[in-house]
Amino acid sequence: MKIKFSLIAAAVIIAPNLALGDANKSIAETRLDQSQLVNLTQDLLSDRVITTFKRSDDWEIFANGGGSVLKLNSGSHINHKGANANLGLGKSFDDLSFGLAFEYGYSRFDSKVGNTEAKGNSSLMGGAIFAKYISDEKYYTNASFHMGKIKTDHESKTTSEAFDTSSNYYAVDLGGGKIFDFTKTAHFDLYAKYLFSLVDSDETISFNGDAIKFHSLSSHRLKAGFEFNKALRSGFNKDRGLFYAGAAFQYEFANKAQVNIGPNEAPRPHLEGGTVVGDLGWRINLSKSTAFDIGGKAYIGKARGGAANAGLIIKF
Repeated sequence: MKIKFSLIAAAVIIAPNLALGDANKSIAETRLDQSQLVNLTQDLLSDRVITTFKRSDDWEIFANGGGSVLKLNSGSHINHKGANANLGLGKSFDDLSFGLAFEYGYSRFDSKVGNTEAKGNSSLMGGAIFAKYISDEKYYTNASFHMGKIKTDHESKTTSEAFDTSSNYYAVDLGGGKIFDFTKTAHFDLYAKYLFSLVDSDETISFNGDAIKFHSLSSHRLKAGFEFNKALRSGFNKDRGLFYAGAAFQYEFANKAQVNIGPNEAPRPHLEGGTVVGDLGWRINLSKSTAFDIGGKAYIGKARGGAANAGLIIKF
């Protein structure tokens, strides 16, 4: 009888603690969705805008939009469905280009930790500046800086826990590469970049009256890859655009969400790990000064899923 009583008592004590840990980790995963949205918005400018600037003396107006459906392995998992966009202006002075952009992002997410399920949505709004240098030998370097505000609503499907949170975000990326010419119309771009983002700290009160403190969350990513592009021509050697395809390996460091709920620290979910990204697209020249870009990505690894993007470029 004593043994049975001890086992029952231990189960009564352990089960609520496990449930509490699941619920708290679910709250912490909200932070990872915020970080993912910032990173994807950063990638849209880095991958699909900065790459279009070549050696010229043109002004360039650009508008891009993208959507993604990803499953993020955080120790449990987060289903992320997001969209992001940017609108900006850039100028090239022969080998040096620079520009600025307005950016927006939105995501819906749901997560499951043990028996605890939650959902929510995040939105961000901010701006970015960037610069790119290309040498005569077609070596290049580029950099960008982003900052803005990100807001999130969280609601538990299992408990009555719900809250809103709002933080500043910052992002920086530094990269470089070399463009190799196979022929006059076929080129190979080999590149590497470092990407950093930070979602600032915030304190909020849940609808249940719990004090929630979100510590700042930083993401460090190293990315290396290649892109092959082939110019498309028609009659009279007319330039119709280009086809591009590439692949990259990305490794993310230090992305661990630290959250305190009342006096308790939640388990720390994270997105540390490697992901392979495949890229495929087509840039269509509508005229000498206007181009339309459409493409897609596939993710395998820490993040799994797909993304699509479309953009308009006007040069003058």
